[in-house]
Amino acid sequence: MHFITNRFYIIDIFCIKITGIQNHGKTVTVLVRGSNKLVLEEAGRSLHDALCVIRCLVKQRALIAGGGAPEIELALKLGEYAVTLGGVNAYCIKAFANALEVSVSNAFYNCM
Repeated sequence: MHFITNRFYIIDIFCIKITGIQNHGKTVTVLVRGSNKLVLEEAGRSLHDALCVIRCLVKQRALIAGGGAPEIELALKLGEYAVTLGGVNAYCIKAFANALEVSVSNAFYNCM
C-alpha cells in the first residue's frame, strides 16, 4: 500500500490524515474520542490490532478462535470419546478433558 500520513493538531486534538490511497471506494474514516490520552492510545492500539487481524484474514483466509475456544472444543470431543471407552482409559481421558476446561476457566479468572 502506498499512502501519505500527515499528523497534526486541531486546537488540542491530535489528528492523522491519510492521503494518496489508490482505491477510494474501499476506505473509511474512523473517529476515536476518549476522556484522556491513555484511553485514546489504548483505542488506537485496539483498532490497529483489529486491522491486523482483518489483514491476516484477507491474506490467509483462516482463523483460529481465541479465548480458550480450541481447548474447550478439544475437551468436549475428548469427553464424547471417553464415553465410548471403558475402564481406566475412559477415566483418564475424561480427567484430561476436565483439566483442559479448568485451565481455560483459570486463565479467565486470572485476567479479571
